[in-house]
Amino acid sequence: MFTSYKQCQPWRRFLALFAVALLLLAGDTPTTEDRETWSDPYPGVRYLMAERVEGPNRIHALFIDLDHPAPSFTVNRPDDRGMEASEFAEAYDVDIAVNGGFYDVANHDPIGLTMGEGAFWEDSRDYERYGYVAFGDDNRVEISTPTEILDEPEPWMKHIVSGTPLLIEDGEIVVEDGGNNLARKHPRTAIGLEEDGRTLILVVVDGRWPGQSHGMSLTELADLMKDLGAHRALNLDGGGSTTLYIRSLEGVVNRPSGGSERAVSNLLGVRIDKNQEE
Repeated sequence: MFTSYKQCQPWRRFLALFAVALLLLAGDTPTTEDRETWSDPYPGVRYLMAERVEGPNRIHALFIDLDHPAPSFTVNRPDDRGMEASEFAEAYDVDIAVNGGFYDVANHDPIGLTMGEGAFWEDSRDYERYGYVAFGDDNRVEISTPTEILDEPEPWMKHIVSGTPLLIEDGEIVVEDGGNNLARKHPRTAIGLEEDGRTLILVVVDGRWPGQSHGMSLTELADLMKDLGAHRALNLDGGGSTTLYIRSLEGVVNRPSGGSERAVSNLLGVRIDKNQEE
């Protein structure tokens, strides 16, 4: 069980950087005990870096207060598909970036409903087994039920990324590991909402890192999301796509399994209004 992010005392940013530096110095040293490092990289954002002996696994989780005035969200436009997370962060001036939905590796066409900065990706559509996360003004965020097909975005929707399968619904785990590739242990990316719908949880799990982080199956990922407080959660693209960029922590904080960032179809970004106080 993780320490609740709401129970932790806030840390100053220099302590956050110091903690991350120590973890980087640890390098490939095998995890011998569970560890948690909490920090506050931005107003309205808490960051957890956790190492678990079981697995073993290295976990990165962001908790974003949707009622805080500093964070806001964006997704890349359709003509900017095929960016790496750090490239997207620079081009769109975002402070946090994470890979988004599944896509066709041949041409970066999205699989599932996609929308960026109010521009609908005309070559995207909703599928019965794909859910989506939609973002609107005033940090309105909704995670869909995959079986409910949306023909076109609703007027309030400005940014959308898709994923599959739904991991948690109404606080209960609804995914089961099957006999396909998604059931194996891989790097993972997931997104969730707490029960009141006003805290967004972004999670990245490193994988394919022998002795340090093996990755997770879908049921393990669902267990993790529930443990972190998600009442509803969706699996996003994973594997070599899994990347988490945090500008204030010097860029990519996880270890992409391919050895470097991957150019992906769509990405979710978080902008921080620096004029907003905590």
